Amino acid sequence: MNISTNLYTSQSYVAIGDRPEGDKQILMATAKLVISGSETDADYWNVCKLPANTEVIPSLSSLYCDDPGTALVLELGTNQYSASIDTSLDISAGGQFIFGSGAAGTEALSPKVYSGSYDMRATIVSSSTVTAGADVTFRVAYRAR
Repeated sequence: MNISTNLYTSQSYVAIGDRPEGDKQILMATAKLVISGSETDADYWNVCKLPANTEVIPSLSSLYCDDPGTALVLELGTNQYSASIDTSLDISAGGQFIFGSGAAGTEALSPKVYSGSYDMRATIVSSSTVTAGADVTFRVAYRAR
Protein backbone atom coordinates (compact mmCIF):
# COMPACT_ATOMS: atom_id res chain seq x y z
CA MET A 1 0.00 0.00 0.00
CA ASN A 2 1.27 3.46 -0.85
CA ILE A 3 -0.10 6.59 0.79
CA SER A 4 0.43 10.13 -0.46
CA THR A 5 0.53 13.27 1.68
CA ASN A 6 -1.82 16.18 1.07
CA LEU A 7 1.01 18.10 -0.60
CA TYR A 8 2.05 15.24 -2.88
CA THR A 9 -1.47 14.76 -4.27
CA SER A 10 -1.93 18.47 -4.97
CA GLN A 11 1.48 19.02 -6.58
CA SER A 12 2.80 18.85 -10.08
CA TYR A 13 6.49 19.05 -10.90
CA VAL A 14 7.61 22.64 -11.33
CA ALA A 15 10.83 24.01 -12.72
CA ILE A 16 13.00 26.35 -10.73
CA GLY A 17 14.55 28.95 -13.01
CA ASP A 18 18.28 29.23 -13.54
CA ARG A 19 19.93 31.32 -10.87
CA PRO A 20 23.35 32.90 -10.71
CA GLU A 21 25.86 30.73 -8.82
CA GLY A 22 25.70 32.87 -5.68
CA ASP A 23 21.89 33.03 -5.55
CA LYS A 24 20.84 29.70 -4.02
CA GLN A 25 17.34 29.88 -2.68
CA ILE A 26 16.36 27.48 0.11
CA LEU A 27 12.75 26.34 -0.10
CA MET A 28 10.63 24.39 2.37
CA ALA A 29 7.91 21.89 1.50
CA THR A 30 5.53 21.03 4.34
CA ALA A 31 3.48 17.86 3.86
CA LYS A 32 1.03 16.13 6.17
CA LEU A 33 -0.56 12.69 6.28
CA VAL A 34 -2.67 10.67 8.64
CA ILE A 35 -1.53 7.11 9.35
CA SER A 36 -4.18 4.65 8.15
CA GLY A 37 -3.27 1.90 10.62
CA SER A 38 -2.97 -0.71 7.88
CA GLU A 39 0.62 0.13 6.91
CA THR A 40 3.01 -2.80 6.68
CA ASP A 41 6.70 -3.31 5.97
CA ALA A 42 7.83 -2.11 2.50
CA ASP A 43 4.85 0.25 2.10
CA TYR A 44 5.88 3.81 1.39
CA TRP A 45 4.55 7.31 1.81
CA ASN A 46 4.93 9.77 -1.06
CA VAL A 47 5.94 12.93 0.77
CA CYS A 48 6.38 15.55 -1.98
CA LYS A 49 7.48 16.09 -5.56
CA LEU A 50 10.74 17.98 -6.03
CA PRO A 51 11.87 19.73 -9.20
CA ALA A 52 14.94 18.92 -11.29
CA ASN A 53 18.32 20.37 -10.33
CA THR A 54 17.58 20.50 -6.61
CA GLU A 55 18.97 18.79 -3.54
CA VAL A 56 17.35 17.98 -0.19
CA ILE A 57 19.09 19.55 2.80
CA PRO A 58 18.74 16.86 5.51
CA SER A 59 20.05 18.96 8.41
CA LEU A 60 17.22 21.47 7.85
CA SER A 61 14.55 18.82 7.18
CA SER A 62 12.49 17.01 9.80
CA LEU A 63 9.35 15.09 10.52
CA TYR A 64 7.03 15.30 13.48
CA CYS A 65 4.57 12.56 14.38
CA ASP A 66 2.08 11.65 17.04
CA ASP A 67 2.79 8.35 18.79
CA PRO A 68 2.44 5.98 15.80
CA GLY A 69 1.98 2.76 17.78
CA THR A 70 4.20 -0.01 19.10
CA ALA A 71 6.92 0.21 16.44
CA LEU A 72 7.51 2.21 13.27
CA VAL A 73 10.90 2.53 11.57
CA LEU A 74 11.36 4.40 8.28
CA GLU A 75 13.87 4.79 5.48
CA LEU A 76 13.97 8.31 4.06
CA GLY A 77 15.00 8.94 0.49
CA THR A 78 13.66 9.34 -3.00
CA ASN A 79 11.79 7.24 -5.52
CA GLN A 80 15.23 6.54 -7.05
CA TYR A 81 17.13 5.70 -3.82
CA SER A 82 14.81 4.71 -0.98
CA ALA A 83 17.32 4.94 1.88
CA SER A 84 19.54 7.71 0.56
CA ILE A 85 18.94 10.10 3.49
CA ASP A 86 18.22 7.78 6.42
CA THR A 87 18.36 3.99 6.50
CA SER A 88 16.70 3.44 9.89
CA LEU A 89 14.77 6.30 11.50
CA ASP A 90 12.90 4.93 14.52
CA ILE A 91 9.83 7.11 15.11
CA SER A 92 8.09 4.59 17.40
CA ALA A 93 7.73 6.99 20.34
CA GLY A 94 6.56 9.94 18.26
CA GLY A 95 8.10 13.41 18.43
CA GLN A 96 10.35 15.40 16.11
CA PHE A 97 13.15 13.82 14.08
CA ILE A 98 15.81 15.46 11.92
CA PHE A 99 16.43 13.68 8.60
CA GLY A 100 19.57 11.55 8.87
CA SER A 101 19.42 11.32 12.69
CA GLY A 102 18.69 7.58 12.62
CA ALA A 103 21.28 5.78 10.52
CA ALA A 104 22.42 8.41 8.05
CA GLY A 105 22.31 7.47 4.38
CA THR A 106 24.91 8.63 1.86
CA GLU A 107 22.93 11.77 0.94
CA ALA A 108 22.61 12.86 4.58
CA LEU A 109 26.27 13.87 4.55
CA SER A 110 26.71 14.58 0.85
CA PRO A 111 23.42 15.67 -0.75
CA LYS A 112 22.83 14.64 -4.36
CA VAL A 113 21.57 17.01 -7.03
CA TYR A 114 18.99 15.24 -9.21
CA SER A 115 18.93 16.25 -12.87
CA GLY A 116 15.26 15.23 -13.27
CA SER A 117 12.16 15.65 -11.13
CA TYR A 118 11.93 13.22 -8.23
CA ASP A 119 9.77 12.22 -5.27
CA MET A 120 10.69 12.42 -1.59
CA ARG A 121 9.60 9.16 0.09
CA ALA A 122 9.41 7.50 3.47
CA THR A 123 9.49 3.69 3.24
CA ILE A 124 8.39 1.54 6.18
CA VAL A 125 11.25 -0.74 7.24
CA SER A 126 9.48 -2.32 10.20
CA SER A 127 6.15 -1.80 11.87
CA SER A 128 4.02 -3.31 14.61
CA THR A 129 0.55 -2.30 15.80
CA VAL A 130 0.50 1.00 13.91
CA THR A 131 -2.05 3.49 15.29
CA ALA A 132 -4.70 4.71 12.87
CA GLY A 133 -5.24 8.46 12.96
CA ALA A 134 -1.75 9.49 14.07
CA ASP A 135 -0.60 12.64 12.25
CA VAL A 136 2.78 12.89 10.51
CA THR A 137 4.16 16.22 9.27
CA PHE A 138 7.22 16.40 7.02
CA ARG A 139 9.24 19.58 6.51
CA VAL A 140 11.57 19.07 3.56
CA ALA A 141 14.19 21.76 2.95
CA TYR A 142 15.70 21.85 -0.54
CA ARG A 143 17.58 24.21 -2.82
CA ALA A 144 18.20 24.76 -6.49
CA ARG A 145 21.71 24.05 -7.76
